[in-house]
Amino acid sequence: MAVKTLQITQTGSAIQLSSTKLFARWILFQNAAAATMALGDSTAAAGVGYTLPATTGSLLLPALADVSQHYDLSQFWTLGTNTQVLNILYDSMS
Repeated sequence: MAVKTLQITQTGSAIQLSSTKLFARWILFQNAAAATMALGDSTAAAGVGYTLPATTGSLLLPALADVSQHYDLSQFWTLGTNTQVLNILYDSMS
């Protein structure tokens, strides 16, 4: 287990969380901004994907029962207005 953090500053366009495969056992997303932001695949947009509520809105993707399974942060995209911050805490498998 290696808990790591990642911080994404929004640009107003959809941003891929990692350009390379980044495997995690579990992931916690937290919106540190005063406005909502979207989280999803490459089509993430306002009203598309999961909407993280403003200021401390969070989403936990728990560890999967099968230890051979994992999440890949490169499969997630986020969209928010310019300078919004998304905090990510995850259990790295690399």
